[in-house]
Amino acid sequence: AKASHTTATMWKIVGFTLLVVLQVAVAQRPRGRGGAAGCPQDCFCYPNSFAYCRNMASIPVGLNPRTRGLLIADSSLTTIPKNAFMGLPYLVELNITENAVASIHPDAFNGLKKLQRLDLSNNKLKPFPGAAIGKVAKQLKSLNLGGNLIAGSLTADSFKGMEA
Repeated sequence: AKASHTTATMWKIVGFTLLVVLQVAVAQRPRGRGGAAGCPQDCFCYPNSFAYCRNMASIPVGLNPRTRGLLIADSSLTTIPKNAFMGLPYLVELNITENAVASIHPDAFNGLKKLQRLDLSNNKLKPFPGAAIGKVAKQLKSLNLGGNLIAGSLTADSFKGMEA
């Protein structure tokens, strides 16, 4: 009878542990796909304030203002408009890669006072977006423009204000 009581207690502990693990897994599951609050359709929003958006035709609207990282990939963005990220003051990392971005408004990055990493690689940028990048240049620690067609438009002043 004592062995059966020990076995029953062991199964209760295993069951409780499994329940806790499942609840944690569900709580940490990325939100999105249903347009949950703070997470637009076609975005996956993670508890660590990072959002991954794909299949976007425009900059996602309605992200949590505390978002610190935003990846927009495999989308058809062609332009980054004025004040595109104004509602995301805590954004530290912005990655817009594998899109068709050909133009960036000079005021596209207004309000991104904490931005440190900007990746605009593998787009269709032809002229160097100096006016837009110049507004965040002093705070950037990393800038990736690889895979664009900007080489012909680079000048000695293109990266003025940026530290190596």
